Parts: sequence; C-alpha cells; structure tokens
Amino acid sequence: MDMIVTGYRFFSRFNYIWSGFPPKVDFMPAPFPVKAVANAILDRSFAEKCPVSPLKLQKLLYYAHGYYSAAYGEPLVDEAFEAWQYGPVVPAIYHEFKEFGNSPITREATEFSWDEEDSIPVPPIFDRPEVQRVIDYVWKQYAHLPAVTLSEMTHRVDSPWDKTMKANKFGLKNIDIPQPLIDEYFGTLVKKGPKAA
Repeated sequence: MDMIVTGYRFFSRFNYIWSGFPPKVDFMPAPFPVKAVANAILDRSFAEKCPVSPLKLQKLLYYAHGYYSAAYGEPLVDEAFEAWQYGPVVPAIYHEFKEFGNSPITREATEFSWDEEDSIPVPPIFDRPEVQRVIDYVWKQYAHLPAVTLSEMTHRVDSPWDKTMKANKFGLKNIDIPQPLIDEYFGTLVKKGPKAA
C-alpha cells in the first residue's frame, strides 16, 4: 500500500510540474504540493512583515502538516518529512531556500514552467478552506516563537522526530518520519491544544 501511495504522489507531482503553471484546474487536490503550502505560510510572513528563516519555515510547515493530518485524516503535503539534526525537514524546501542560511526568506518557492520557460512561484491555491484555516491557526500559535525554540519543540521526548531517531539503529541520515507517528502525536495535540506541543 505504501508503494502505491508513494507512486501516486510521485505521479501527481510529476503531472503537476509538467502540466505548466498555473495548473489546468482551479484548485489543487490533497495532498498539496509542499511548495504551495510553504508559499501560503510565506504570504503571511510577507504580509505581516514577520521574518521567517528557512529553519522556521520548516517547523511551521511541519506543524501545519501535523495538525491537518490529525484533524482531517490525510497528509497536508505531498512529500515526506525527514529526521535531520535540527528536526523534521522536507528536502525540497531545504534546497529551495538554503541560499538564505539563517536570514529571512524574501521570495516564494518556485517551480519551472514549460509554458513560461522560466521558474515561477507555486500558487498557494487549495480546494479546501480548512487548509488555510490550519495554516492561519499554526501561524497564530507558533509564528512568534524563534526558530530555535520551534526546533527544540520538535525534539521533545516521544515526538515523531525523537522516536524516528531512536529507532534508527544503523545511524542512517535523513530517514523519513513515518506518517503514522505524526498522526498519533498531533492527534493528541488536537485534543489538548497547542500548549501541549
């Protein structure tokens, strides 16, 4: 089943990228392209003049993904989070914004468009209003926290990152955090509220 889901997500992403921008449909189906969700968070950052570094973006993205998947029973983004030294990371977002280092991000995530023959921002357009509600909720609860604090929060004992790192007996780098661990952990947070995070 995991292989089928992975293959489906790859095909969906492949089809999304090669179909050109903007997409042929008005809205993107779930799970959503991770760069679209990242851009929805960055839109809040730019609008409110609240700087977001690459590390902070990763953590806000992770919390949005976790809350959404726990509340609605399916992943928010179409790529897996990996267990890195400083917490959960989506490699595509890391590579997209690594040029900024610890500085604030000043542009949106992009993909190459064959129609435009150039890289253009991935539009944060979703077919479900609850996506923006979750993003707004996570922004309100966590955006005021420093990136380092958010990173430390993801390292808590029995968090998905912690369990993944402890189960990694061979010391492999950047292994996927299993989605069921994220669902279980955030399912508790949805019931208890953000302070339990």
